[in-house]
Amino acid sequence: MKNKTLTIFLIILLSIIVISVITVMILLMNNTINFKMFKTYKGVSEKLEIEEIYDNNMNEININVEAGNIYVKNSGEEQIKVLIYNEEKNSNINNSNGILDINVKAKKCKFFCINTLISKVEIYLPKNYSNKINIENNFGNIEIEEFTNANIKIEENFGDIKVLDANNIKVKNDLGNVNITKANTANIEVSAGDIKIKEVNEITAENNLGDIEIKNIDSYLNISNDCGDIELDNVVLTKDSKIKSDLGDIEIDNIENVYIDVETDLGKEKINNNYRDADVTLEIKNDLGDIKVDN
Repeated sequence: MKNKTLTIFLIILLSIIVISVITVMILLMNNTINFKMFKTYKGVSEKLEIEEIYDNNMNEININVEAGNIYVKNSGEEQIKVLIYNEEKNSNINNSNGILDINVKAKKCKFFCINTLISKVEIYLPKNYSNKINIENNFGNIEIEEFTNANIKIEENFGDIKVLDANNIKVKNDLGNVNITKANTANIEVSAGDIKIKEVNEITAENNLGDIEIKNIDSYLNISNDCGDIELDNVVLTKDSKIKSDLGDIEIDNIENVYIDVETDLGKEKINNNYRDADVTLEIKNDLGDIKVDN
């Protein structure tokens, strides 16, 4: 019994080490960690650099920020308003052919930048905005309010992401948490951080290191996690779906009329009321960890 416990401990420890090394390598390849330049940040700039107002005729809004917090908010008006707070005059906005490009650069550093301020970008859109919002951010948090019909794409190197409502949302985050309140479809990829979603119809999620927690899935799921727990609640599936985990527990509550096809290499399985004649199959595979399903 002691040998088995020791083996499990060593497997878990080795898995954590391997995943940590992979995470650092990913950050290095994406230039999130840069040994040629050392920066530390002490806060957010409140110095207004740009304030612009545009007509609500944009088909696409592109936001590219090197280091800053980004807020996309409901304006309550039919115009688009952009506010950029930045210590340096390194920002520019281009409005051409229905595309609004917003670019904000960080303070230039020869080697050391100590206690600098990151920028802040606030964008106010009509609540019925239904086109594209594309965001790239190297460092800083991103918060987006309710835009039920908008299609959102986010690429983040370091920072937390929060979206209240969207039609389609695609997120790639190297290091930071992703929190979505509601979306029609979501495609989430995180290297290190937790994923939390309250309501979604179709979800594809991949996480290297962190927990995944999703409530109220209404059609389809495809979830993969290298290291971390997976918790699902109130699941309705109309298509065959799958869950894959390398290390962590899987728990599903309130799922009905689905056949659960389970495979685990090392861990306990508990499936309540499995429907073998169901039209839809949920395939669950776990290398190391328990599986519990309340069907």
